Amino acid sequence: MQIIDKLLGIDKLKQELKAYQSTTTLQFYNQIYPSWQSHKALQVFHIEDTIFSVVHKLAKTAAKIPIYGYNDKGEDLPETDKLVLFLRTLTYAKKLELFTWLFLVDRAFCYKEKTLGVNGTVERMVFLNPDFVQIAVTTVFPEEIAYYIYRDPNTGFSKRLELDEVIYIKGFNPTSDPYEKWFGCSKVEVLRRRITRMEGNMENSVAMMQNGGVPGVLYVEGLQHNAQAKPIIGALQENYKSFSTNPDNKGAAFVQPGKMGWLPMGLSMVDLDSAELAKLDLKGVCNVWGVSDTWFNSDSASTESNVKEMIRQAYTNGVMPITQLVEDAFNVGLVIDFGSGIRTIRFDFSDVEELQTSLKEKIEAMASAPVMIPNDVLEAMGYDRIDNELMDQPLIKTGYQPIDDFEPLPPVE
Repeated sequence: MQIIDKLLGIDKLKQELKAYQSTTTLQFYNQIYPSWQSHKALQVFHIEDTIFSVVHKLAKTAAKIPIYGYNDKGEDLPETDKLVLFLRTLTYAKKLELFTWLFLVDRAFCYKEKTLGVNGTVERMVFLNPDFVQIAVTTVFPEEIAYYIYRDPNTGFSKRLELDEVIYIKGFNPTSDPYEKWFGCSKVEVLRRRITRMEGNMENSVAMMQNGGVPGVLYVEGLQHNAQAKPIIGALQENYKSFSTNPDNKGAAFVQPGKMGWLPMGLSMVDLDSAELAKLDLKGVCNVWGVSDTWFNSDSASTESNVKEMIRQAYTNGVMPITQLVEDAFNVGLVIDFGSGIRTIRFDFSDVEELQTSLKEKIEAMASAPVMIPNDVLEAMGYDRIDNELMDQPLIKTGYQPIDDFEPLPPVE
């Protein structure tokens, strides 16, 4: 039977059928939709000024950092390289869009529009609204993303996007939820309870300001609240209104018959601790994004040196981790679309003034070093190097000697 099966090609048919069955098993995917918290993050960004300030400032700071392409030796790629030409299309506005998504919802979907043909490259990159993108995940271990589905609820447009068409950038989300782990950990979700308090504090303070003209109730003791007293109360109210709105009565006493009393209403801004709560909430929001509230016009310990240090930490703790995510994602999913050869993409922080060591700090460090090269000192100070071999020789400070040559002083008798 095996010989007949082989002659009739049945063995080959069985193998093809088995392969087809194994591949069709992988065609069952779980489609994961963005959670409602993602939509909540977009709403908070538009209505909560503290969240907007932090996210927008971080995004603007990161978008100003230039991005360059390098070869396998770490040298700049030529200006005519296709990767270099593409990186020029990533303008400040485009990078601002990318980093706003990353800082706000901790994920970004970069759709690559490619030119047709065998040698086609990425012509431009479109950053999709994360709320409009669904993820299809395989059902076998280990789970992997199979493709993406873009659906715009406003227009009804729907499109399946393959893996090589999308660069998915996200942060790590430590969760036991089988669906949430495929998305980043939005800082807005972490701040959910604090944002609730911030909104409540804002509503209370606005209500107190709007009702500031009615600080309390002025009443006449013994006056009953009935139909007979209504004309008296109305007349009293009109008299008080007429008296209080007349600028000539400023500082004068309001005279009325009967014993009058005053019942205060509400709490003052001081009693509510509204301003102090706002400061605490600003610190809490800044801490989540890894920056200091000093960077946002806070008046607490805002010395010149302290502000400079906080700005440096804003780059190292807030901006650089996100730019590193983008670098890794582009180096894996973008450079392969621009031909063969080793290429890398890196953000260049060398021109960021806040990260540069001051001239005074450089000179002090060189002065404290046991060895110095004169030409290096001149170059660090901004002067030209001197074409003299003696200026390139290391100089050792006097006063040092080998320990073997050390002779202790004789004991004092």
